[in-house]
Amino acid sequence: MVASRPSIPSAHPSRDDAAAGYELTSPETTGSGAAPGAEDTTTGATAGAGLDDAPGAPPPNTETQDPNTETQDPNTETQDPNTETQDPNTETQDPNTETQDPNTEIRVLDADYDPVPVGGVGEVFISGLPLGWAFRDDPRRTADRFVPDPFSPIPGSRMYATGDVARLRADGEVEFLGSADDQDWQHTIHQPRRERKPMTPDQTTLSELTSPDSPLDTAPPAPSAAEAATGQAQPGETAARPGASGSADPAGFDDLARRVEAAQDGPGAHALVRSFASNPAFRPAEWEELTTEGDPYRRPVRPADLAWLNYGRPLRPEGVLKLSGLLGHRMLRNIYDADLLYLPPSRNGAADRDAADFYGEANRLRAALAQPILERHLFSFLADQRPAPPGDPVEPGADSAAAPAGATGAAGAAGAVGAGAGGPLLGGLRRELHGHWEERRDRPGDAFAVLRGTRDRREATTFALLQLSAYLPAARAAIARASLGEYDLAQPAARARLLGDYQRWVASSADWTALLAAAQLTSGAGAYWQLYLNTSLARGNHLHQLSRSPRRHAELLGAFVHQRLDDAAVAVAWADAVEDGLGERPALFASVPAVTPAVLDDLLDTLLAPLLALYGDAALTAFRDGFADAAHLACLWDRDLATQLAWADSIDEYKAKAEAIDAYLKAERIAVDLDTFVESCDETSTTHVHDEHRLVMIESGDMHFWNNVTHKIALSDGDKILIPKSRLHGSTVLSGSCTYHQPIIPDDMYLRF
Repeated sequence: MVASRPSIPSAHPSRDDAAAGYELTSPETTGSGAAPGAEDTTTGATAGAGLDDAPGAPPPNTETQDPNTETQDPNTETQDPNTETQDPNTETQDPNTETQDPNTEIRVLDADYDPVPVGGVGEVFISGLPLGWAFRDDPRRTADRFVPDPFSPIPGSRMYATGDVARLRADGEVEFLGSADDQDWQHTIHQPRRERKPMTPDQTTLSELTSPDSPLDTAPPAPSAAEAATGQAQPGETAARPGASGSADPAGFDDLARRVEAAQDGPGAHALVRSFASNPAFRPAEWEELTTEGDPYRRPVRPADLAWLNYGRPLRPEGVLKLSGLLGHRMLRNIYDADLLYLPPSRNGAADRDAADFYGEANRLRAALAQPILERHLFSFLADQRPAPPGDPVEPGADSAAAPAGATGAAGAAGAVGAGAGGPLLGGLRRELHGHWEERRDRPGDAFAVLRGTRDRREATTFALLQLSAYLPAARAAIARASLGEYDLAQPAARARLLGDYQRWVASSADWTALLAAAQLTSGAGAYWQLYLNTSLARGNHLHQLSRSPRRHAELLGAFVHQRLDDAAVAVAWADAVEDGLGERPALFASVPAVTPAVLDDLLDTLLAPLLALYGDAALTAFRDGFADAAHLACLWDRDLATQLAWADSIDEYKAKAEAIDAYLKAERIAVDLDTFVESCDETSTTHVHDEHRLVMIESGDMHFWNNVTHKIALSDGDKILIPKSRLHGSTVLSGSCTYHQPIIPDDMYLRF
């Protein structure tokens, strides 16, 4: 049994023209000329570091040595790293001086492609321009040795796994220890990805966060001018706690807190997210874990993909459906859910072990550090999607400052604020909500239209209910959380409204369970984790984010009003779809409270008017932002679900499109990027999306391809399928191993077919 090095599905090409049957080029060879050290890829010849045993490769002594290592070409005999004798045809140099080839880099990495710390042992990887792309006529070895380079800013870059084991010394030199193929080193370097490494509280300590390998900036901040003038304690001194006399914090405590805060906005932000993702409960899925009905804490994330993603910067609007968004929302939901109680339907060992990791103190600490980074990455784009606030023209002769006669309480407050805070904006907001209600009432969404047109109505309805289960319980829990606190004096009726929403949800739990049971689903939390769309998680996460931030209370109320409106607007559409797809009309949607313009006005008077009296127009603006953001996420969800349903219902057509595209590429000898994977029967591809359109082409072996709980699509030798960008899917290898290729299809070519 041969297993490939763990693959990173959305990375770019593993260049193997012989395997695919049409011409492949690298980014460096496209256009002006060939990359240094590479031969013509159209002939199948390859060159570069580590390829001297491939046909057509140049002699190893003619290549420029890597600037940071004494190790020669990885496929030739390795020299003693402590000798100073270089190849007689090259100039003798200190391998660590900067006079070496600046275009080549060497790294010593662990099994997750992370740099090892000083003194750590790992495998040697080579990258840079002299690197070749593939072993001719050997796709299995190509996939194993040429892996995506997560350190390169150039899309499609690869690094070569030499198979050499080395230690990174304190002086920066690399000490060669042996071959990774030797039995003594296999368990050191190539630990199975699913191996459990229990997370304990002492794994993440203050000393770890300030270690040399920590993402935190360990340099103490310079004292401010005020500190210097007042003589307040500087880093390392003992400082009195604010408001206390005679008591002291540990030396340097404030400095540590500042470094933690700085890391969340600096280069260390992504590292903090990766630290959170390393929880064993989030490890990649195993073959039997398509669903996890008995373990609510098992939440696969694909942590290895974080090596080439970057959560340190916000998503752009056009990127919200990409892999970064999917994995980000998975991690963020894990953070939010770790503060809520979930119990397995019955006691079992797997759930016990995962619960210890999911609810452990180490996970809570890492979650606290990662949460603001993920929220910024995933939700910052919403601010640019908000529509401009409408005006509020006043009718001639109308007195906008006059409150209704005899008005009291919240309704009276609403009228009273018309003259000051709120004013024209409040009237505009009312009209905006009324217009949104009319639109949703008349057009519940594209997803319901697609559902009605699917051939396999039961399968499509089941998948739609999976998405409902991904956000509806989360939305209810988030709203319930917002009801906690003591604010009746400022908002006399708000808590009752929020809590009432959750009480209705609890009262309808039997109807919710029956609805899912009609599709042979369970209501267990996270039971279908791998099949939740990015946008389904996002809708619940948005409400969770707002409910956990008291300063955004007005935004939360706006999002809550949208949720009430949306529930009512789609209730009949959901009931019709379920009856059509599953053969019975569910009781759940009949109990949804109706919403009319009058109900919306009452919600505004009850929830918003008291805040206007407290905070003025800022409260109205925040309320509107919360409503607009929730509406935008609902719209994204509707389009995402509709597209996923249409694709899943047309798999045979997408198989035919894959055949047509493959034939076109071969006939026209069109160069495309390609990834090649060799996976064993022990491996399962945790569900994911691609950031580009891809073909899946099976060279040898058998696999199950799946995008729903209802059935799996069998693929074997020669089979092909087209996967559009951002479409959720996964796979399981059935044969001893499976070799398959993924040509990357440009947008214009995808549209052509």
